[in-house]
Parts: sequence; C-alpha cells; structure tokens
Amino acid sequence: MNIIKIDTTALLKNYSNYTLNNNDKNRVKGLLDLIKKYDIRFKYFITISPYTYVPNNDAGKNYITNENRFLRKTIRKFYKSNIRMWFFTETHSNVGNHPDGLHRHIMVEDAPEERWKYPTKDMQNFLLKYQPEGWFSLRSATELNDLHKVELLKRVCRLCRQTPNGKQGLDIRKIDDFQKLTGYCTKQIKSVEKSFDVIDAENSDLINQLDLSKNVQFQSTFSRYKNVFA
Repeated sequence: MNIIKIDTTALLKNYSNYTLNNNDKNRVKGLLDLIKKYDIRFKYFITISPYTYVPNNDAGKNYITNENRFLRKTIRKFYKSNIRMWFFTETHSNVGNHPDGLHRHIMVEDAPEERWKYPTKDMQNFLLKYQPEGWFSLRSATELNDLHKVELLKRVCRLCRQTPNGKQGLDIRKIDDFQKLTGYCTKQIKSVEKSFDVIDAENSDLINQLDLSKNVQFQSTFSRYKNVFA
C-alpha cells in the first residue's frame, strides 16, 4: 500500500451543502428507525483519511474492517464504556493522486454523563497532559465543553496506527442533523446486496437488526442509481 494522506477538507467538501432527496430519505429510514428504537445517541461525526492508500478491493475492505475493529476497541477501552458506533467506508475517486482509494466515516456516541463525573485514569492523564483546562473543568464539577471532548476524542483516535497526526487527516465534528448525515454516509450504496460494502456491519452496533431485504422503500431507491463519490 502506497503512502497517501488526503485532506479531510476535500473528502468533506460536499457535506455542508449536501441536500437530501427522496431516494436519500427512503434509504436512511431504516437506519433512523434503529437510532430511535434503541435510543442510540450519536453525537460526533469522525472522518479519517488513512496514511496509506487503501484500494477498493476485498483486501482493502478487509483492512478497513480490521482498522474499524481496533478503533472501536480502543475507544471503548479508553472510556471504559460501551460507546456505540456506526462505521461507513467510502471511495474517494475524485480527490488525490490515487483514485478509488478508501476512507472512513464514523458516527459515535459521547461517553455517558457518569463517566465524565468519574473519568478513567487514561482520561485524566490525557486531559492533564494535553488539555489542562479541561481537566480543571472536570475537577471543579463543571461540565466539559464539546471543544475539549472533541480534542480528547482526536487523541484517542490517534492511538490507532491508521489515524494521521496532522489536522488534515482527521476531522471530528458535532452532529447537528442525523437524517442528512446518514444520507451522506450511505450515498454510495448501489444496491441492497451491496449495502454492507459501505456499512461495516461487523463493527457497527445493532446493524444486524436491520433487514434491508424487506424494506420496500430502501429497495426503490436504486432504480435510478448513479455513482456518487466523496
């Protein structure tokens, strides 16, 4: 795999202006129903541009799946909490010098309120080292703001070998529109059968509860499908 790092600004250039159409809304309905049914409280949206060029083939997809598994384990271990996540794999065909390479989007919950009241040893050490203001906020019983939480989560993501250290390789932002974001993350799904080429069902919580084959609205979205790239 060749060394590459694509600026996440390029990968996310269409997100802010992304507009949902009826196909998008039909495609994401089942996912939004899962969020509501199981009270999944996704708060942050992560985009990772890998250090290495990851090809859009079986080997590349397996590589991404393994990296997702490691990131999921790392986040849960760091916060000592069963934080829920959804992972999406996308092709960045229109940016960079390596067309058809893969990158990742992740939707992730915040750590529970109780964890912020009683932070783990790792949380304390990271805050003291990198964000002393955040540490003092917790010590004074003041709620940690989203800016500090995002910066801490970035540090955790960078414990994984495929997460770049520079600002251009990692973007984390607060989620403000679930429907729009879910539509954006699933926009490259070409068919019901290919859904899990985009959605990492192995590492995404409760996705196994989603039966797309019985979702008529979901299937109807592919009658006029066109390739969409990040």
